[in-house]
Amino acid sequence: MVSFNTIPVNIRVPGQYIEIDNTKAVRGLPGMPRKLLVIGQQLSSIVDEGTPTPITHADQAAEKFGYGSMLHQMFEKLRNANDWQEAYAIPLNDEVSGTFASGNVQFSGSSFAAGTISLWIG
Repeated sequence: MVSFNTIPVNIRVPGQYIEIDNTKAVRGLPGMPRKLLVIGQQLSSIVDEGTPTPITHADQAAEKFGYGSMLHQMFEKLRNANDWQEAYAIPLNDEVSGTFASGNVQFSGSSFAAGTISLWIG
């Protein structure tokens, strides 16, 4: 048997009756606010390197970090998928004294079946 708070049990008039009971709708602790942090390279140095900057849309990322920069492209994808969550960017400058990485990948051992190996570098 379903009990109602406002619809009487002995009603004899045919019809549709709706009752919403929200007494148990809000329970427990409130949800934790979630924030996104995007770290990437900038082309222009309008924002100091390493400074967390709130970004609300991709055009704002283009203005602050340079059109076509890594951060601008990341925020274009981010805002297409999620345009409501609070997001911050930490810009990084290009490292001028850096060197290119190099390395080798070698596979050894016996193969027992054909297959594909996924390798991600970066």
